[in-house]
Amino acid sequence: LRSPPAPPTAVYPDRIDLGEHPFGSVALGKFQLSNPGGAELLVNDITTSCSCAGVEAEVDGEARRLSSLRLAPGQIADLAVRVAVGAK
Repeated sequence: LRSPPAPPTAVYPDRIDLGEHPFGSVALGKFQLSNPGGAELLVNDITTSCSCAGVEAEVDGEARRLSSLRLAPGQIADLAVRVAVGAK
């Protein structure tokens, strides 16, 4: 009998340090999200607490804000968080 595949697993950093930035600038922090599990990982409803921030991925050479993401087993996504400093 074949055992079912391992469930998907999200692996990501606990903290992304954006450092200090002057008011009016844009802070960018890069990170990776990986799925070492045995099934597809679906991340839905990616939101932030304000419109001044977002999670992005590079698509066709352009940074695009994400609202969801799918990772196949073993796949790693290079992502970024972008925050407008001091925006209201």
